[in-house]
Amino acid sequence: MIRYFTALILILVAHLSHAQYGQPSSFREQLQFAEHLQNTAQYEELILHYQHLTKQKGYSEAQQDSLFWGLGLAFFNQKILDSSAFYLQKIQPENPLYAQAHLLAGVDFAYQNQHTQATATIREVEKHSTDSLVLALAQVEKSGVALLQRDFKKYDSLQQNSWAGQFYATSEPHESLEKSKLALQKVKKRSPLVAGLMSAIIPGSGKIYAGKRGQGISSLLQCVALGLPTYESYRKAGVKSARFIIYGSLFTAVYIGNIWGSSLSVQIKQQEMYDKIDNQLLFDMRIPLRNVFNY
Repeated sequence: MIRYFTALILILVAHLSHAQYGQPSSFREQLQFAEHLQNTAQYEELILHYQHLTKQKGYSEAQQDSLFWGLGLAFFNQKILDSSAFYLQKIQPENPLYAQAHLLAGVDFAYQNQHTQATATIREVEKHSTDSLVLALAQVEKSGVALLQRDFKKYDSLQQNSWAGQFYATSEPHESLEKSKLALQKVKKRSPLVAGLMSAIIPGSGKIYAGKRGQGISSLLQCVALGLPTYESYRKAGVKSARFIIYGSLFTAVYIGNIWGSSLSVQIKQQEMYDKIDNQLLFDMRIPLRNVFNY
């Protein structure tokens, strides 16, 4: 914030200097200052600067679109994705920034799991563009969204007429999407109920079934470590002895926790695998835009 106030002082000095000679600060100078904030990663200050400019009147549509692009990109860099998409979608089809802005807005929506909105935004780009590379980028994005939705039929349909493999910028993401599709199809869908029943019979076996071998062995050892003294206390001192009650209570808690934990382990393991693949999908949708449009 201190840096922003310093920058604000510089703007005021510039305004006063221009006012002294009867000339207002130009739009180009405002963009140059914004570029400085962008290059020095002062994104919070950059957003405040752009928001200040959007409140001023007298700008042409092209200048307003430049401000919307700057705001959208600044919010994207700050991971404030709803605001990023809001400003990027304000850019008009006649503006050269339209395609890259709306493709980036599509990525914003994909990151927020708003898949329907993402697809609709990308289709708007296809309506207004005849550039082959832009259309290839749109196809990569739509394919990525289809996989995020686990819609393999739609993905396969998109691949039949895909141009993505024809361009260097999209060929690698295109191949990576295919690998992600295969990875999604290989994710084993295991049953939480089966995992719980297995651990009820043999403690820890449900977690091994879920793919967490180390946790499964640990659960088995814990149950054995408490089960043996519990049985020994019962055999020597009976059900009413304090020793049996203490060990029995601990064993029961660990045993039930082992069953419940095994059921959760199945869901957690599957979600971890899906999250890893989804992160790769979002990466493959975003990086080509950055490489092509250089932002």
